[in-house]
Amino acid sequence: IFVTKNHGKNITRINVNFTPNEVSFHELRPDTFLILQKSNPKPQLWITEDFGNSWRLIEEYVDSYFWVQDDKTGEQILIIQRRSVNGLSEIIYSRNLFNSERLHILASDVKDIYMKGDYIFFTKKSSKDNYDLFVSYKLGEQLKCIFDSELDRRAYHIVDVTGNRALVAVSHTDTLSHLYVSENLGGNNKKVHFTLSLEAVLCFFPNSTWQDSWLHHVSEDAFADVYRVEGITGIYIASQVTVKLVDHNLGPQHLISLITFDHGGSWRPLNPPVYDNERQLISCSLSINCSLHLSQRFSQLYPETR
Repeated sequence: IFVTKNHGKNITRINVNFTPNEVSFHELRPDTFLILQKSNPKPQLWITEDFGNSWRLIEEYVDSYFWVQDDKTGEQILIIQRRSVNGLSEIIYSRNLFNSERLHILASDVKDIYMKGDYIFFTKKSSKDNYDLFVSYKLGEQLKCIFDSELDRRAYHIVDVTGNRALVAVSHTDTLSHLYVSENLGGNNKKVHFTLSLEAVLCFFPNSTWQDSWLHHVSEDAFADVYRVEGITGIYIASQVTVKLVDHNLGPQHLISLITFDHGGSWRPLNPPVYDNERQLISCSLSINCSLHLSQRFSQLYPETR
């Protein structure tokens, strides 16, 4: 690796005995940063606290890691998702960058972990095709998320967290996902309740949804076609699948753009413009079931529009 302390005037080469694949810096200590070696069969997380002069191996079998700030001390807490022999994961953390043997276990037998702001979401298997979602605020109490649906819950995508509100997309079948909203991530009686916000939201999960479609070949990352409008709280634009496809040949013609102004409480189509860019009248209105459609992640991947 190469380091500089004077904005590139002098650059020092440092030889390391691992391959740097991902770098993450401590927010409060400039000399401290992490490197994840993903190319190792046992992915290793390394740390330096003297700007690369010396290195210490923190953990092996690391799938992901996150920083969260301790409210009491102001220090950065390091959270690691460590793979277990059973193929699942443990969520472990340390308040002193794993400088001692003492570490804390937040959860075991975890399938997936997601970090949104200061909230940690993770899933655990409950039955054959069902996974439960849990949430913890800054490593505090683990709260189980309850969804008002009898459908299987196969996978989750945390769309957005604003304050203590959350929007979560849930995969129910190979082609069906719904969007749910919670107004209080603080929970009640150790549970966080989510209510249905939007049915049939377009959401893709690798190895779970749209397996027979072209999406399976062009994206390795999960995504939901939901956009939060910046600068104004509570406004989101989402793509909804309007028809039940038989052949999984999903295209833009099968989607409609909807907007909410109340954090997902209600959705409606977007009003189309009256004129085009050449000042020609556009024959489109909501009264004739015609509305404005916006391009999101799906259109960036679709072969004919990307």
